[in-house]
Amino acid sequence: MSYKLCLASAGLLFAMSGQAEYQVEIDVTTRKAPTVTEVDGDYNWRGRYEQDLQANRFAITGYFSGYSLDKGPWAEAGFLSQSSKLAFSLEKSNEDTFFESIYSTSFGSNQRKGTDTKTSTETVFHGYGVTSNNVIIGGYFSKIDFKSRYESMYRSSYDGGYSSYSDSYSYSEKITMTALKFGAYVMDGAALTFEMGEVDTSEGYLDNDDYFGLNYHQVISFSGASSFAIDARYRKLSQLKNPRLAAIFYFNDQNGLGVYWDRYSAYGESQKDEGMTYHYYFTEQFGVEAGYELNESDSLTEKNLKIYSLGLQARF
Repeated sequence: MSYKLCLASAGLLFAMSGQAEYQVEIDVTTRKAPTVTEVDGDYNWRGRYEQDLQANRFAITGYFSGYSLDKGPWAEAGFLSQSSKLAFSLEKSNEDTFFESIYSTSFGSNQRKGTDTKTSTETVFHGYGVTSNNVIIGGYFSKIDFKSRYESMYRSSYDGGYSSYSDSYSYSEKITMTALKFGAYVMDGAALTFEMGEVDTSEGYLDNDDYFGLNYHQVISFSGASSFAIDARYRKLSQLKNPRLAAIFYFNDQNGLGVYWDRYSAYGESQKDEGMTYHYYFTEQFGVEAGYELNESDSLTEKNLKIYSLGLQARF
């Protein structure tokens, strides 16, 4: 073997041995909807509506065996490695909705009605997945603590008189979901999984029922460094139906632009979420993701929200 060939071989072996492998991923995300204020009406009637949302999420995933970043987009490295894993996440959100209406008449009377609803939600998720010979077997346990307080007031003033009353009540709900997941990598970079489980509620505001889910995720590589990922999901629980479709175009292994469409429908009401995300890994270990979401609801007690998000990712 020539001297130059020996040097090249030694350099290749050194590069391969020095390639980093990672086993832990951490994701911290905050979501914020700026206060929405709407005022409607005329001389006789005026209405004011305010809504505010704040949510924070922490997630950590540990892989049984290390993975490298040489198989495609860095954001998809864990999926492409087909490594078994354990996952945990904690999310807390607070929402405040206020509505007030004022009605005036030519006789000088004035009526004022108002409602204020404060809601807090805490979600804890535990999940695991074992992959062997392209077969995926896993499951998860999720618990949601939901608390809400409702306050209402009514005041009426008229010539020579005044009346008022107020009322308030609180309720809470604990929702637990236990599910099994099974599926397979149907081809290189593509996985199809099924979920089935049970949902239990503490107070009965929601129906206890069986849960079913179907998920498909695929990463398609193009010539050069670009690639494309698609994610399709359908979930059903009693009256609730939740289809979701997302797509991400990766300009290279470090950054990508994504769009998604999410719809919830239950008990005659529906909600649609449409959004965009952009993420960028400025090093192999650290990345950032920014997002924008438009939340549209046909509920009489909810307005459309514009939600902004910012997330930080790290792997070790």
